[in-house]
Order: sequence, then C-alpha cells, then structure tokens
Amino acid sequence: MKSKDEKPPSFFELGDNTYVQRWRDEWKGMPEFVQRNLKPWKQLIINFSCEEDMDQFASLVEQRITPTTQSIWYPIQKAIDASKMRYIDEP
Repeated sequence: MKSKDEKPPSFFELGDNTYVQRWRDEWKGMPEFVQRNLKPWKQLIINFSCEEDMDQFASLVEQRITPTTQSIWYPIQKAIDASKMRYIDEP
C-alpha cells in the first residue's frame, strides 16, 4: 500500500509505455520548454473590521480592492495572457 505522501508517477515518468513512446517520437527535436514557478512566495489572509479599513489598506498598497476581491499581488503584477504564447516552426 502506498503512503499518503507518495505521488503517482506523472505521464512522462511511466517508463516504456506505448503512450510515452508516442510522446517521445512526436516531440523529438522540439525546443525545451521550462515553466517558471508562478506561485506566490508568501500568501496572507488579511481581515478588515469595516469597509473603511479595507479602503485605507487599498490606498496604502495603491490597488483597487472591492468586497468581492479575492486576492491581489503586491506590487501589482500585469496579467499574463498565455493564450497568445505559441511555438511556431514555420512562417
């Protein structure tokens, strides 16, 4: 029985599996892709006792915060539109 901390192998670690071999054949010669870690270094939960406190905090960090805001980055980060990132081999 596997321990709770043991992770199952990823698709790419399955060994001599037919699907893995097809993947290797299809991607042979493709440029390497390295995904940088986009997770925050630290997250905090901040509680406000009233809307005025929230507004004052928003002013301090120079960001727009509303009652429905779930998270912010400090300093503010530009959104990444990954849909425009593609590898093109030919013009």
